Amino acid sequence: MNILDRWKRLSKFPGHKYWFWFMMRNTAPYSATIRAQVESWEPGHITLRLKDRPAIRNHLNSIHAVALMNLCELTSGLCLLSSIPETVKGIPTRFSIDFRKKARGWLVAEAKVSPPLVTERTSLVLKVDVKDGSHDVVCSAEVLWILQPK
Repeated sequence: MNILDRWKRLSKFPGHKYWFWFMMRNTAPYSATIRAQVESWEPGHITLRLKDRPAIRNHLNSIHAVALMNLCELTSGLCLLSSIPETVKGIPTRFSIDFRKKARGWLVAEAKVSPPLVTERTSLVLKVDVKDGSHDVVCSAEVLWILQPK
């Protein structure tokens, strides 16, 4: 059962977002520290929401760059890993990010992917955009994933 199947199964119960992130804390503790929430999730497309809070702010009174990077990596990972068959494994090997404006308030990160058929080691670049409440892009990231059969 992949991670999206687990999300769909949990979605049927009250408090499912809490239980999903409880599971995330056990499997990816660092990624869970930002407390992003799944807004929508289908194979090949995911949006996560991040609430602005003091624990992830910097000295400029905006969301810290590393918290934004964490959000982008998490978004790309959930999107990709829920879109590839269980016979394929993936690992991010390169990450680039462009910060466009200070990030404040609720943010929405979005990623879309159409993964290739993986019969041998291959690479895939997945783009993630993060927007604020005014729908302005605060940062864009590209994550290079290496995919290969297990």
